[in-house]
Amino acid sequence: MKKKYLKKRKGFTLTELVVTTAIMGTLAAVAIPSFLETNIKAKTAKTMANISDMGSAIGQRFNELAGTYGTVQVLPNYTAEENMVGTLNILGYGSAGTVSDSLLLADILPNIPKSPFGDTDYKIVLNNQSGTTYTTDDDGNVTVTVTKAKVTIRDVENAKLTTSFEY
Repeated sequence: MKKKYLKKRKGFTLTELVVTTAIMGTLAAVAIPSFLETNIKAKTAKTMANISDMGSAIGQRFNELAGTYGTVQVLPNYTAEENMVGTLNILGYGSAGTVSDSLLLADILPNIPKSPFGDTDYKIVLNNQSGTTYTTDDDGNVTVTVTKAKVTIRDVENAKLTTSFEY
């Protein structure tokens, strides 16, 4: 025998909906900041890896040029000094005299990485140019002073992410 006053329930009560919404809101309040922090950490790690790769590639090419020319001086290209896709001018001193060359990043890295923070280029700045200075004292002794080139690569979107390299 069925009781007439029991009806089949169709749907949720207001209390159930409020409790469910409160639980979901609490979970979202905890999960979203954690996700954003993880996202920033991943972008930071990717940026530092990109900068390291570019610095290593420039250093490798610089060493190749130094091996070819003997003595190498790095000079800024003032028209493209702030543009990662630009060049650094290389002045080499070899047995055949002075030879100029340019260190074009696009030739070294076929796929120049973009910043994960804003899909922009990285910036390269030549902080001090390299060179060799020869000084002779009163006794005729020659002192050779070699100054290394110092290059800084940084993210345009997040200027705190920067690394300097010496070549």
